[in-house]
Amino acid sequence: MGEFFQTIAKWPVFLAGSILSNVLSTFDWMKPLWANPFSATFLGALGIGLFVGLVLTLRAMLGLH
Repeated sequence: MGEFFQTIAKWPVFLAGSILSNVLSTFDWMKPLWANPFSATFLGALGIGLFVGLVLTLRAMLGLH
């Protein structure tokens, strides 16, 4: 039974490493796009739009007004 808890205790570290790896690889891929002003503006607007969409969706789902 002790081995089970040791295995479960490793899960948060694996999850954090996985998320961090995905975020860093995405930003590394997008880094050259920031050199072009048009694509930088587009990426900024896209990021703001995604954030606003997420906030509005969560507010509607949770009934927050």
